[in-house]
Amino acid sequence: MKFIRLVTLFSGLFLIGLSLWTNRYFGRVTVDQALSTISFGAHGVFSADSIFIRRFVEWCLFWPLVVLILFEYLFSKLKISKRLGIKPHVVVLLIGVALMVNQYHLGEYIMAMSDTHTDLFNENYVDPAKVTFSVKKPKSLVMIYVESLETTYANKTLFGTNLLANLQAETASALHFDRYEQIPGTSWTIAAIVATQCGIPLRMVTIFNGNVMGENVRHFLPGATCLSDILAAHGYKNVFMKGAALDFSGMNVFLRDHHYVESYGKEEWLQLGKKQSDMIGWGLTDDQLFEQAKIKLTELMKQRQPFNLTILTTDMHGMSGQLNKNCEAKKYHDFAGIVECTSNEVANFVTYIKNQGWLDRVNIVIQGDHLAMENDVYELLRNADNRSVFNALISQQPLQKNTDEISHFDMLPTILDSLGYSYPDGKLGLGYSALKPRAPAPTERMSMLAEMAKHNSARYNFLWMQEQMRKAHG
Repeated sequence: MKFIRLVTLFSGLFLIGLSLWTNRYFGRVTVDQALSTISFGAHGVFSADSIFIRRFVEWCLFWPLVVLILFEYLFSKLKISKRLGIKPHVVVLLIGVALMVNQYHLGEYIMAMSDTHTDLFNENYVDPAKVTFSVKKPKSLVMIYVESLETTYANKTLFGTNLLANLQAETASALHFDRYEQIPGTSWTIAAIVATQCGIPLRMVTIFNGNVMGENVRHFLPGATCLSDILAAHGYKNVFMKGAALDFSGMNVFLRDHHYVESYGKEEWLQLGKKQSDMIGWGLTDDQLFEQAKIKLTELMKQRQPFNLTILTTDMHGMSGQLNKNCEAKKYHDFAGIVECTSNEVANFVTYIKNQGWLDRVNIVIQGDHLAMENDVYELLRNADNRSVFNALISQQPLQKNTDEISHFDMLPTILDSLGYSYPDGKLGLGYSALKPRAPAPTERMSMLAEMAKHNSARYNFLWMQEQMRKAHG
């Protein structure tokens, strides 16, 4: 009985610590988000900052053991169970379970697992693999995902200054969508990349259903045709660059399975000669990332092959972000300063491209990967009205939008339209192009997409299946 009590108590304390640790570094997450890490291996998590790992050991192992010893003393010496008529170890376990249910949205997950709704995904999904594309003079693409960047950071009332002033000035002539909505299944980085490039939410529950498990976790949505697949089929070279480890949440698997021929992350930068001292927090800092991106972009521009250079920033990730040396030298010191400095670095990169005279061959797409998660200024963000993901489409050719309300899913067809691609109906995946006639009414569609992303779909499950990958990719 004593062994069972100790195991129960430690389990409860571990769950409490895990909930607090997860919330501290990731905010409230979904089961799909957790499974995307577990399914493809957690190495990416544990190759992050040593402080991040030490906090896991401290919160999930050290303090639970300390409290366990204290509880055991109270059990044996003070006879608390008999005096209070309760079993504290059971209470602690229940508290831990309750925190985990809240932290991982387990209630929503269970409801989705038992869902018997009509397969809305199947009814609305347009498979890009079955669409005929044509393009006369394809433009290259520079796509910048800025970690957790939302338009709320421009609110002077909240922050005392417009943290995005330089970026907004540099993109003043770009195409912007005032309402970039965050739909369920798009609220963390890999999910946002899947949503914007494949036009679908990320639902990891499907790979744990029956025969879809097993070998298929070696591939990431192998049956889905995404932006990089379409571009590769038209002769593009796909290159991906980020500061953090590529293997976190299966990013490396997604890139490999969807025709990215060059990918750079923390390990690759170290192999290329960067030092561990160049890394802060999750990996290579954003100032150095953009310097490397300039080098790669210059190399790509010398070639006549069209390309897609995708860049993902890191410094705004986590509760306190990471302050790089360039930002520190400019006297930034807190999270708001990191936001302003990061947005300035993005603006400077855009300026660099413009000054090189490359906009005749290149379009630039800037977007936050998702709305900000828990961070040092989150209480200010939480109270803001109409939070929207930052976005800007920069093109030398005029672009005419047909709506101001879009979702992540709409970026796939919209980006292709901006590059000069033609295809029937202006719809791909679950997204509608914001540059072509559109239906149904945006607000109604957002509600439908939110509902659709919560439920299981046999058609969606099929996108994870190995056989479909063989058919799609030969």
